[in-house]
Amino acid sequence: MIIPSTLSDWELAYYYTLTQDDIEVIRRRRRDHNRLRFAIQICLFRYPGWSLSDIKNVPDKVINYVANQLQVDASEFK
Repeated sequence: MIIPSTLSDWELAYYYTLTQDDIEVIRRRRRDHNRLRFAIQICLFRYPGWSLSDIKNVPDKVINYVANQLQVDASEFK
């Protein structure tokens, strides 16, 4: 399954913006790479409704957007 890399800015904000409650739960994870992967997983459950193991590739645009919200380096996802 593939997430389109052509998501508009509106789609990115609509589907992948974390709530304050999300961020509080995510911050309980110990390391930045755990926080970022957990956040991406939460976002993927919401849209498109798949788990991280179902996705072949998460677009850099999505990773960067989520990482920015958490104030972590997007390279932590790899």
